[in-house]
Amino acid sequence: MSLNYPSRLTGLPVVAAIALFASACAPPPASLSEADLATIRAAGDEFEEAGANNDWAAVTALYTEDAVLMPPNATSVTGHAAIEEVFGQFPTLTSFELTIDDIQGSGDVAIVRGSYALTMDIEGQMIEDRGKYLEVRRKQADGSWPIAIDAWNSDIAVPIPGDGDAEM
Repeated sequence: MSLNYPSRLTGLPVVAAIALFASACAPPPASLSEADLATIRAAGDEFEEAGANNDWAAVTALYTEDAVLMPPNATSVTGHAAIEEVFGQFPTLTSFELTIDDIQGSGDVAIVRGSYALTMDIEGQMIEDRGKYLEVRRKQADGSWPIAIDAWNSDIAVPIPGDGDAEM
């Protein structure tokens, strides 16, 4: 039994297959440059300084206009006005430190993983907290890397009221 195959393949299906193959072979987006990494670290330093100064307007300016903030034990909020309102409800910080542990990304998206330590003054009582955070940053046309999504939580368990020293 002999099979006859056309000697030439023609038509739209062939062109589509070649285009699909070529796009699959395209290189992945470039990883973050040293300049991008430095800009992201500098933005982290700005956040730390503004937070330490309880300057919530300056902190909010480090987010995209449509950013999503996901604070612990609270509903997510979107946009500058809502983000500034959340931060404005914070107690006075007497110390605030951020540490960037890792930055990964490519193209115009970066994921920043880090930790924080802070002390807050709640009615004259100094309360310390430490925890971790995860940010998604998006590169803008001006080369800045504002936060598009931000989530954090404490490493310290929340005490259960009326249960002595028990924690959640």
